[in-house]
Amino acid sequence: MTRRLDVTRGLDYRDPVPHAHREILAVLPEDPTGKPPLLFVSGDPRGARVFTEHWLPHAAHRGFPAHALSVRGQGGAAKVKGDLRAHAHDLAQAAASLATRPVLLGHGKGAAILAEGLARYPARAAVLIAPRLGRTVPPPPAGEPPILVAGDPGDKRAPQAALEKTGAHYGVAPLLFQGAGHDMMLNAAWREPLDAILDWLDKLTEEERA
Repeated sequence: MTRRLDVTRGLDYRDPVPHAHREILAVLPEDPTGKPPLLFVSGDPRGARVFTEHWLPHAAHRGFPAHALSVRGQGGAAKVKGDLRAHAHDLAQAAASLATRPVLLGHGKGAAILAEGLARYPARAAVLIAPRLGRTVPPPPAGEPPILVAGDPGDKRAPQAALEKTGAHYGVAPLLFQGAGHDMMLNAAWREPLDAILDWLDKLTEEERA
């Protein structure tokens, strides 16, 4: 694991990722709860805005400071092209900018950004939602963050086989939500998967405090 981190940093020193403006949208709880902040990232060109209708407000209602990131080329971020390494850099920089180490959550192709970003940033925990990792083998995460894989087994873009493959890579069984669809944060059934993810995070927080 250490060797992989050294390789990643060495590449950044030799060929640094140029800075680009990032967009972070946030919805915060009315009162501090001590729960960890969340940082969502999507592969959708709309970026952070796909989370603002349902997931950010509901997570904040449940006590989680909820943030969503647009990496370069998405949403209100800089209109410049970026490869997976640049997007992972954006995610790691955004995570490091928060006052408290966040939980990272990636949806769709955003899960590929997350998987790459985990080699750069020691996340508190990570959730890969409807992951579309392609043929890329994710690098080992920095540290040993708890990891959850979730999705709809009927999702044609991230089918059950992909969920099981991703889960096997991280040594976890995927959490399945039949009928949630691929863009579950925008669909009518948005609440069930999010509540299950937040319940999992609440349990982790309780275990940390025990």
